[in-house]
Amino acid sequence: MSDRYLSDLVEDVALDSDYLGYVKIQRRNATTGKIEKAVGLTGVEMFFSLTEGGAAIDTTVRWSLVELVSASGFYAGMLETAPMTTHLKPLGVGAMVWKALVKPGDVTTYRPCRLVWRRPEAAML
Repeated sequence: MSDRYLSDLVEDVALDSDYLGYVKIQRRNATTGKIEKAVGLTGVEMFFSLTEGGAAIDTTVRWSLVELVSASGFYAGMLETAPMTTHLKPLGVGAMVWKALVKPGDVTTYRPCRLVWRRPEAAML
């Protein structure tokens, strides 16, 4: 997996709706040295942690991602609102958490996230 998943930008995570974890995963081809799509991966997961490098806040805020049939190398999975309300909402709007992308036994990368009440596009309706 590529460290390109991480960025210095903080992602907003809305507490008022399901969360779609979506990521493009790449890896270096051991033979050619070129960066290419990581296709056919299994066991890819995401979770929210209180700290960079930390464990999941709770097992219910850990979910699986599957490769999209229509877009090889892209993986997605849904975290429903209920566990977010139970485990993230008490941290408070504006709190910082870390979203981890995990391929067990291989790589874990973390990205900082800020909790917000609603998606920006929902606020405009």
